[in-house]
Amino acid sequence: ETLAALRDVYIAVCLYEDTPEKLLETLEPDILMKGAEYLGHGKELIGAEFCNRVEYAPMLADHHTTSLASKIANAINESCVHNSGDAP
Repeated sequence: ETLAALRDVYIAVCLYEDTPEKLLETLEPDILMKGAEYLGHGKELIGAEFCNRVEYAPMLADHHTTSLASKIANAINESCVHNSGDAP
């Protein structure tokens, strides 16, 4: 819900599998976007065969999904702590 509420997020999908392979097979997206750390790693990207092409986004310091998810989780936790005193 938090990711979906972000202005630049068109759709958010919760994955319950270890990989996005089934989702990619179902959606057949035009572009599979991966971070540049996947470029030349020597392994085939899971689900790439269901996409028309694979693109790689450059890595920017402190701008990766793990960092973003951590910031969102921290903000939610802080909000819960600050608001917990308001409950009866």
